[in-house]
Amino acid sequence: MVENIKYRFHETFLFMINASLSPLPIKVSDLAEMSNIELTTLDAEENLVDHDLEIIERLKPILFQLTGMKIVNEAAVEYSAVPAPFIHATLKHSPYVYRLARSLYDAEGGILSFRELVSEIWERSGEDKERATILLLRLAASAGKKRGIIR
Repeated sequence: MVENIKYRFHETFLFMINASLSPLPIKVSDLAEMSNIELTTLDAEENLVDHDLEIIERLKPILFQLTGMKIVNEAAVEYSAVPAPFIHATLKHSPYVYRLARSLYDAEGGILSFRELVSEIWERSGEDKERATILLLRLAASAGKKRGIIR
């Protein structure tokens, strides 16, 4: 089962993230403050939510920090009102999401505690870093290009 989870995570994220990305300067406390953002990308029938300009605008400051303004602006043009592919198009460029994916994929025996994950992503732990990690996990789980990717 762990191998299946690793494989699925690998297929979902690692293929789309450039391993050579260097970390951007980031204010973890800002991400931590946004960790409870209301985020809906699927409706009750598991179709992608569209025409949601409000969530796109709320996500932009978060994603600016994780990927940079140019990437977010390009994704906003392509996916102007569909949150899941907008998130996907930006996160695939985030060195922090790469660290998250790589840490989970490389975990010895397929097991990694949450605190270990936090330390792998941010190079140390702390409450703000834990909340920022929760945000990264929520965003990664919400990202997708089409119905069926998100489960």
